[in-house]
Amino acid sequence: SAAWGWMDGLPEDLRGRVLDRWVTLPSAARAVDYMEGHGGAQVYGRQLANYYAKQGDKERGVRMMAEVEGISLAGRASGGEFAGQLAGLEAQGNAVAVRRLLKEAVEAKAPEADRLTVAVSWYAAAGDWEMAWRAASRLVTAKKKGQ
Repeated sequence: SAAWGWMDGLPEDLRGRVLDRWVTLPSAARAVDYMEGHGGAQVYGRQLANYYAKQGDKERGVRMMAEVEGISLAGRASGGEFAGQLAGLEAQGNAVAVRRLLKEAVEAKAPEADRLTVAVSWYAAAGDWEMAWRAASRLVTAKKKGQ
């Protein structure tokens, strides 16, 4: 639309940086309107997820980030060594160790993408959207670092 012509005319990388900043300002709702009307989660999933989470809707933020990152929230992740370790501890009734390992995965100094992916799904399955969001937001950082 003509109202957004100036934004549409920006190079994609610059438009992304403008929107990243804009969603932190008091007029963020206009940036969200733009993103939702120009590709939505397909194009601006991370920015929208961050916006919703910062507005207090962690569940919506996690669901959007999971869509962007290809994480299934239909139950807990079960593939891989870390998920197997958690399932084994849970089968032994050791819920304390499960919680500790999930928390360590989220708070690790050198976060690992595969462990964070598992943490997102397990926390989401438990309805702990705060921790699921922390894991999801760290996942982006871990992937950028190529871990």
